[in-house]
Amino acid sequence: MFGNFSEQFQQSAKPARSIVALNAKTIEALAKQQAAFVSGVLSDSVKLVNFAAKQQGLRGFIAAQSQYSESVRDRVTTATSGTLATLSAARDDISAIMSASLQHKSASNAPKTEAAAKPVSKPVSNPVGKPAPKTTAKAAAKPVAKPKSAAKPATKAKAPSKTATKAKTAKPKPAAKTAE
Repeated sequence: MFGNFSEQFQQSAKPARSIVALNAKTIEALAKQQAAFVSGVLSDSVKLVNFAAKQQGLRGFIAAQSQYSESVRDRVTTATSGTLATLSAARDDISAIMSASLQHKSASNAPKTEAAAKPVSKPVSNPVGKPAPKTTAKAAAKPVAKPKSAAKPATKAKAPSKTATKAKTAKPKPAAKTAE
């Protein structure tokens, strides 16, 4: 039993291991491409600074700046297309791994689903063996009775009595004086 469980676990973990390995390769390729891009831009910047330091006129500096801009644009284009190609290849590989995994999983579950899809030969009867009671149109049209609490209207609060209002408005009597 443990051997079967171990084998099933290895089979189910195989796509995940493949994807992790593919991601590691993709990240490594992207890191190399980005390192090449950054080192190229830095070397072009150093060249621009060295060339600009030697220039006396504005026209030479503008020409160097234009050349630097074109170089950076070409490097960005190359780096972007390389990154896109790397990510597209990784996406295609992951799609292939997942589809193969799903096909393998559906093939292993096919016998179970075929047995579950068979129709039942006998209809299921009432557990007691009696047919289910039929409802008539008269019973279906009968209105449902309201609960008693909803039938009684709320009563109005009574006004306070005259004696209660006198007690509230009566002035307090002064306290008795104590002997000093």
